Amino acid sequence: MCSTKTLQDGIADPNEIFVVVTDVVDSVIKSLRKIGVNKIKAIGFTSFVMNIFGVDETGQPITPCFTYASHQPRNEIVEESLRRELNRDDHLRTGAVVHSSYATVQLRTMIESGQSFPSVYKWQTISSHIIAKW
Repeated sequence: MCSTKTLQDGIADPNEIFVVVTDVVDSVIKSLRKIGVNKIKAIGFTSFVMNIFGVDETGQPITPCFTYASHQPRNEIVEESLRRELNRDDHLRTGAVVHSSYATVQLRTMIESGQSFPSVYKWQTISSHIIAKW
């Protein structure tokens, strides 16, 4: 059995998640080989829910992984503020909804509380990070 631990308030370690997913895939491949499956055409996965973290120019995580499970009280205030800024036409045009557990609200909450991320080269999801590293 494998699992990752979530740190406080829906924050996880992206390096730990990478190791766990890689171990699971390795284990599945090993099990398939034991039963005679030697050719795998593709491997696919999704993380389904919102997660995002910053990486440096080399692709190494430099922030924790912020997930949908973060429920900072300030997120709800920022959510309402964004709802007022964005109108129904914005939603209809993009399909994007504003929700306190989504990345836009969480990142804005952190920025408004004084956190900055000057070393972040780009933001990635767990899925995109793992695929890029493989």
